[in-house]
Amino acid sequence: MSEKSLPWQSTSPGDAGPYSATQWQQLHQYIIGLGAMRSNEGLFLGSGTQPNDGLKVQAQSPATASIDVLAGAGMVQGTVYINSATVSFVIAANASGNPRIDTVVLQADYALQTIRLVVKQGTPAASPSAPSLTQSANVLWEIPLADIAVANGFVTLANSTITPRHEWVNAAPGIYLDGVLNNSGGTLNTGDVVVWDATTDRAVTTTTTTGSNLLAGVWVGRVANGAYGRVLVRGIGLVNGGAAITRGNRLVNSTTVKQAIANANFSLESQLGIALETTSGSGLLLAYVNVVTTPRIGYQPFAAPIGYTPANAYGVSSTLAANGGTILIPIPLSGPMLLQAVTVLNNDVATQRTWRWDLYVDVDNNNNALNRIATCSAAETFTPGAASVRTIAAANAPVYLAPGTYYLAIQCTHATNNFLLGSTALGGNFTNTTAKTKTTTNPNGATLDIIAATWTALNNTQAVAMRGRAAGDTVAW
Repeated sequence: MSEKSLPWQSTSPGDAGPYSATQWQQLHQYIIGLGAMRSNEGLFLGSGTQPNDGLKVQAQSPATASIDVLAGAGMVQGTVYINSATVSFVIAANASGNPRIDTVVLQADYALQTIRLVVKQGTPAASPSAPSLTQSANVLWEIPLADIAVANGFVTLANSTITPRHEWVNAAPGIYLDGVLNNSGGTLNTGDVVVWDATTDRAVTTTTTTGSNLLAGVWVGRVANGAYGRVLVRGIGLVNGGAAITRGNRLVNSTTVKQAIANANFSLESQLGIALETTSGSGLLLAYVNVVTTPRIGYQPFAAPIGYTPANAYGVSSTLAANGGTILIPIPLSGPMLLQAVTVLNNDVATQRTWRWDLYVDVDNNNNALNRIATCSAAETFTPGAASVRTIAAANAPVYLAPGTYYLAIQCTHATNNFLLGSTALGGNFTNTTAKTKTTTNPNGATLDIIAATWTALNNTQAVAMRGRAAGDTVAW
């Protein structure tokens, strides 16, 4: 008979019971979803003692050579496992001269008819791999909970040495995409940041492009290249952080593959989510993943100060004092820009001059100090014979800038000679502050305090321009 249904009350008629253990296991497997991406296995969300996940693997406190597996429940091949108390394991000493990776597993033994927690010991190596899982149907089947990095000669274990590998039976609240191909060229692990692969159907890969608008989300579980798995696009989950991150930071993908960093200056629209905990360095952190990507429609090739008019001669000069004289100029961007360089008009006609630039942004209007988002590749030193247009490229050009208002700082860094920046006076009876000037630290740093009383307000327009790339070109417009 090819058709059947279950469960039904009593033992007759039709498809009524009794039902075998195998039939119940099949029912559970179909409920949670068949397929190689989960191998019909995982942990039950909410089975732990809040705020801990069920069967969470963690270091002991104070730290020892042992790890704890907290209370919780899981399922192996349709059979349920329940643990109501913490189980501790001593991790075997390692005097091999090389590190190794041990794996905590749930092991279903069909001969013994038990599921139990087990620590599988790995093989020491210069670049160790986790031990292989045994997955033989109706004989012995293991699912991973976490990997433990066991250093040579270790004495104690920290949480930073433990990498979760579990899947959920009842997926965590959120939006997951199943059946996604790992086309990254390597193994993906829980928390790895992935982007959509434009070369292959329903596939993800990795990138070094910060703020990629192909951002997909974070990977869940461990899946080899060429196999299918799951991506979290919205919900609470673990993210592979590439540096120290503070709770509340907005996250974007990093220039390091598979990692996320804080989007501290809000310069990128493609957002991965928000950090929910503070970390002291790289590693997995809890985050609210909420992937948001914004199409970039065109790139602004040119941006100038408010009031800029190309027809003006800019024969008047704003004097930047030697050794740190700085002028700070707000420049609005109506669209995104790939900043390549900054150009200014210098009105000096003799004697050596040196200048540089830095670009700052006002984050949330909640701090006197602006944050630097871009800087010049190097200061320029020259001896003018006449007024001239000077250009310095951006470091790591092009620098992506989202629409908004930026503050461009032009600074004279020559030890003894001033710098005459071309400008033009604004006429009329109603003028606004268009720039501020003062002598600042030479050179300016990662932040710039613009509220200090020693800044002098100006109401003239400066001969300054931010120049960007466009249409796939590799030079400024």
